[in-house]
Amino acid sequence: MFACWSYAGSSSPASSGRGPKLEETDSCLGKINSSWELTKLKFVTRDIIDSEHKTAPTAPGGAYHIIRTSDVRDGELLLEQAQRTDQETYEEWTTRGRPSEGDLVFTREAPAGEVGYVPVDDSVLLGQRTVLIRPEQGTVKTRFLSFVLQNTHLDEFIDIHSRGSIVRHLNVRDVKEIPVPLPEIEEQEVIADYLEKQDEYITILQNRIESGIDLLQEKRQALITAAVTGQIDVTDWEPPEDDEPAPEPEAEPPKAVEP
Repeated sequence: MFACWSYAGSSSPASSGRGPKLEETDSCLGKINSSWELTKLKFVTRDIIDSEHKTAPTAPGGAYHIIRTSDVRDGELLLEQAQRTDQETYEEWTTRGRPSEGDLVFTREAPAGEVGYVPVDDSVLLGQRTVLIRPEQGTVKTRFLSFVLQNTHLDEFIDIHSRGSIVRHLNVRDVKEIPVPLPEIEEQEVIADYLEKQDEYITILQNRIESGIDLLQEKRQALITAAVTGQIDVTDWEPPEDDEPAPEPEAEPPKAVEP
């Protein structure tokens, strides 16, 4: 399971990501590059800081963002939707540590396992059920660690540590034990660059698909309206045979019924 920490590999230079199949070894994360080290989160961070176990008071229009678990998604902090507070609350809620650029915010519950990168603007504070992760930059790069914490094996880790509980969660002790595959720094940079580019490409495709769905919904509504108000003549229409594919939507609506 997740108790296989005896494995360690030798160093290797950065790779281009396109080349011969890399040698792999079995680990608690499944197959990993045999030249990588397998370690734990607590060994590649300077600090893992828990949030206050109470709700921060809000102050609409305040200069500081309260990062709730719902504000952490897919490697980002959704600052535009975060609640605001004032400087007094910010000072009180950051006595354990102030989030700054290069840190990560990780959710322990509701939901568990989301991670977000702290941007240049460090005017954020931790909401309940989150932790601040401060990577040891000489060992692991923040961007790479962010992707590690988004990998599918983390779900299994959370499930294992949530057994017996109704709600999936991790405590701070569990967070420190999260397994981290660790290539050399240069290779971490290459991997992070590659994944960020793939993210950009996927986002573009998602936006195009969503735009296409919106357009189809508009066409559907227009077609319904035209049909039920007698603006189009469908009296000669016949349903297709069962084995025939559905016809392509018409670029233009059928000719309107003559008054």
